[in-house]
Amino acid sequence: MFGGMSEESPAAEAAGLDPDQIRVPPVPEGHSPTPIVVHRLMAVPGSDSLYRLDEEEPEDPLTITPPELAAIEEALAQGDVDTARDQAEALYATEGLKVFAQGAVARTHLMEGDVEAARRTLEGLLDDDRLRAVRASLLLTEGKIAEARVAIKAALEQSPRGLIEAYTEALVLVAEGRPHEAQGRFAEVCRSAPYHAVARHQLGQLLHAAGDPARAGTLFEQAIEIAPGFLPPVVALAEMFMESRQYGEAMGLLGDLAERRPDLLTPRLMQLKVLLAVGELRPALELANALRGAAPLHPEVELHWAEAVWRSGDRDKAKEALEKLAQHEDVTVQVRALRELGRLSLAAMPPDFIRAVAAFDGATQRAPLDGELRVELAEVCFAAGDHQKGEEVLQKLLTFPSVDLGPLLNGAVVAQNNGKSPVAKQLAERALEAVRGTGAEEQIRAFVSQLG
Repeated sequence: MFGGMSEESPAAEAAGLDPDQIRVPPVPEGHSPTPIVVHRLMAVPGSDSLYRLDEEEPEDPLTITPPELAAIEEALAQGDVDTARDQAEALYATEGLKVFAQGAVARTHLMEGDVEAARRTLEGLLDDDRLRAVRASLLLTEGKIAEARVAIKAALEQSPRGLIEAYTEALVLVAEGRPHEAQGRFAEVCRSAPYHAVARHQLGQLLHAAGDPARAGTLFEQAIEIAPGFLPPVVALAEMFMESRQYGEAMGLLGDLAERRPDLLTPRLMQLKVLLAVGELRPALELANALRGAAPLHPEVELHWAEAVWRSGDRDKAKEALEKLAQHEDVTVQVRALRELGRLSLAAMPPDFIRAVAAFDGATQRAPLDGELRVELAEVCFAAGDHQKGEEVLQKLLTFPSVDLGPLLNGAVVAQNNGKSPVAKQLAERALEAVRGTGAEEQIRAFVSQLG
């Protein structure tokens, strides 16, 4: 609610008052002043909505250099790579800006995951001092984290208050396993650039991994409001709803997205996951068959189709499809296929623990830093009677440079349930260490104390 008197007020005009100012009556004698809560709101060009800002405005805001890149950066910050690329290419003919514009085009390619296109765009420019932050982004995408740190350090020495440099350093911090520092950097970007939907989404992901789903959900919602066409926060929020078993909310969000973007597979695949989660096997199988017909041999579709098929009773057909996917050229697809084969073996009557352990073991070897997968493998090992291996698998989590909160807590529960209290305590204390100073600290501390 906004207070004040309108310009049409004759009393205000007669008293010579400014109708745009908020006024309150004087405090009665003997009473204390009542605090007035002021809510800061943000308007985004092109939108008729106002967004709540919880952050204080920075005294020394981050800036974009050269300023001619501001519109390009805003498009990138809202995930609109096509607009950003068009705007950047339009600057190629402007004297003194072509190098910066090429750097911006390279970043659009990196956002799309096209490293080769980014390298082609930067041919002959990788050592240009003006593109150190872009070079850091490229090195990071190639998995060269130490080199990316060197590049971004040099970029920050050159532009200590650069927005692009700060955002890139946040990405480097995430890759280095320093999530708390990355949170601070992303928050600084959001304060200086309220339009930065991408930074809000990434900050939300970090907070969610740190056990703060409430703030994460708010950030995802803000990112969706700021940039409705930017899909990752929609997907992330839907996944959060699914994790908390709010399936109706997830289906509503995904249904809206599917209507807006009927060309996308992702919302339909997630709707299929919801149907499988609630046990609606008939509509799940119908949707899986329809998706497979629309996108034959698409690995993501094939994985979901196989799950729908085996859960509907045709184990042999599903097993055949999953064994083919386990040989796929993409390691990520191999991991998911092996994981599904493991679950299929566990669902047999009686459960085939030998095949299940072998499948989860193979998946873990291909994704050695996947904490959730490691907890699943440990659980299967305990179920198969191999307590020594189960304990060793969980202990390995303690050696990870960075691990999400969920696997640590789930691993602690699995260890405690299988008589491995010392490991459970270590995992829980590692989780507590990860959330110190956050809203989740008290809850995790209580969990640790229950372990004895």
